[in-house]
Amino acid sequence: MLRRVASIFLPHAGEALPGYLHRRAERLDYRRYEGAGWPISSGGMEGFCKQLGLRLKGLGMRWSVQNVGPMAALAALRSQGRWDEYRSHAA
Repeated sequence: MLRRVASIFLPHAGEALPGYLHRRAERLDYRRYEGAGWPISSGGMEGFCKQLGLRLKGLGMRWSVQNVGPMAALAALRSQGRWDEYRSHAA
């Protein structure tokens, strides 16, 4: 069923995939990234986004669109242990 739906809505996806991967081969060198100590999975980011969403949607909270980005940046600083560094420059 899924293949049928995909063939209807994405008929050329299978043809485009090799070219897409070839053009991005350098970005897909996961062994090199792991060797450099870079995170290659999205699990940490997905968890952070979920937690941030729950905090921003707390009971009675209202946020305007322009304030969500700055709040996300502050939350990222805090989760990375860089809050004090930020505060020393912001003061």
